[in-house]
Amino acid sequence: MNFIFLLFSFFFTCTQTSEFDLQKVVSQIGVEIDDVNISLVAYKVKPNNTNETIVVIPEEVLSEDGFTVYNSYVLIVDSKSNKVVKRYFENFKSTGWCDCDLPLKEIMIDTAPYFLSPNKRGFGIRVKLSNGNGDHMSEINLSLYIEVKTEIIKVLSNYNIETYESYLATTVCATRSKYKVGVLKITKRTTNGYNDLLIESKVTMKDEYGDDIDNCKETLYLSNEKEVLKFDGIEYLSIWK
Repeated sequence: MNFIFLLFSFFFTCTQTSEFDLQKVVSQIGVEIDDVNISLVAYKVKPNNTNETIVVIPEEVLSEDGFTVYNSYVLIVDSKSNKVVKRYFENFKSTGWCDCDLPLKEIMIDTAPYFLSPNKRGFGIRVKLSNGNGDHMSEINLSLYIEVKTEIIKVLSNYNIETYESYLATTVCATRSKYKVGVLKITKRTTNGYNDLLIESKVTMKDEYGDDIDNCKETLYLSNEKEVLKFDGIEYLSIWK
């Protein structure tokens, strides 16, 4: 299968530019700066168009359960004037971002060359959720967006591209962990005018067991998974291979 390979090195949390003005950007979307978690704001100048900057702003909202949850603003901003030229809003009910059992830790802008069709280059947002408790779990979810005229459209929603799980038993040496990491490849096959996406994942499961720390044994289980995502006319959906 022919495909375009996308390198991990294309995305960063933010790229520093002297012109970026968060206060000016926030004032245009009707959000108070005090309601923005500044430590999680991400922005990056487009590598293929330095006149525009991609910005992601998480707006804090208090849920009925007392947790902090986040609305999401994905913006295209003029790199010099900080004028918002395109925007995409997503309510906290569908972002899955919160300070709860699996808290939001980091937002990363992914500008790998996602050529989803001959004339449509998309961009990605990767979100890391993680807890640090005894039964540790973390995941990175990928969403893809395209621009159509004055709009930003989400075409892939919260795809779980990387997962780590670790479960501790009551004894000193009794741990089970699972790590799954996927690589997204753009194929030459198309569905409804958009290229199919191939996700190739490597899965590593590890069991540690023994009577004490000096007698701890380890067993590894390795496997591979493949999954195809096809565009249904609105968004990409999964089809297992």
